[in-house]
Amino acid sequence: MALRLTDRITIDIKDFGILSTVLAGKLYFMDKTNKKNYHLKVISDELIGALVAVDDMGKVKKTYWQNNIDLVKDIQGEVVIEEPEPTEPEQPTEPTEQKDEHGTLMIYATTGNKVAMEEGSDHRNGKRYNVNHKFENYMMQGYFKTGKEQQQIEMKTDGPNHSGCDEIPRCMWYEPRIEMNGNVTLGAEYPHPKNWHDLKADCTKVEGGIKEQWIGYAVIAYCDEDQHRIIEQWCAKNPFDSAGKPTNNWKMNLKAIEVGDGEMFPKEYDGKKIEFPRKLPTDGRGLEAEIRMHGAKSGDTQMKWCYVHELKAAP
Repeated sequence: MALRLTDRITIDIKDFGILSTVLAGKLYFMDKTNKKNYHLKVISDELIGALVAVDDMGKVKKTYWQNNIDLVKDIQGEVVIEEPEPTEPEQPTEPTEQKDEHGTLMIYATTGNKVAMEEGSDHRNGKRYNVNHKFENYMMQGYFKTGKEQQQIEMKTDGPNHSGCDEIPRCMWYEPRIEMNGNVTLGAEYPHPKNWHDLKADCTKVEGGIKEQWIGYAVIAYCDEDQHRIIEQWCAKNPFDSAGKPTNNWKMNLKAIEVGDGEMFPKEYDGKKIEFPRKLPTDGRGLEAEIRMHGAKSGDTQMKWCYVHELKAAP
């Protein structure tokens, strides 16, 4: 099976120690040494099949990479190495004045319906916090203390409980995240446990990082008036004043708009077409909001005043 423009697949190229994603005709990869993201713009359609071949299970059969990130000479076509310019998400100009009982400023207006996040498992991959809810437009907002061994904070959103979930399009999750150095990216999982990296999103770095400190953390998901799915991620550095009250210095660091063009979730996966807007699996136990504190295994993370709120209307 040759890779086509509409295909996407995660490839582990061990010679580089990098993780790559083919997405809408571009091969994205992260250099783990310098933490930079790049992508290769494929000019020729014919080049895609030559660039990488995969078997029916999605495993790489053949690649044409060399250690110096050049293509071998017998490849025909033009490949341009590009380093995308970061695009910062635009901050809302009219914040709400709504606060909860703890003094936390609601980023967007809520209906008053909410469920409290709960302490989850001490997973082998790091501490987790989670809760189920049935809100289609929602905001997870609260405070977390990051741990000394932690690598990133991430929220699994817009999907059901993931264990054993392999049905498409039900078992699909967006995964916004902040690394300890402040880098921000959007990943995904579909179906469990297949992970995807560097989905299209406007991101800006959280200056100073978030290592071993309290932060305000929020992930928001809603449909706009055009029925595009919006995913946002916010952070509040130095979230408490000397009296322990919220400072409410919330700032958006990620915004992604799902328009169904294949640059976030695919238009088709494993022969199944995915319709947009995607029907959320709010039946049964509903959606799971799960915070993953990757690498945090020392019991030194904390959570405070954290809820999933139902949004009053699309912002």
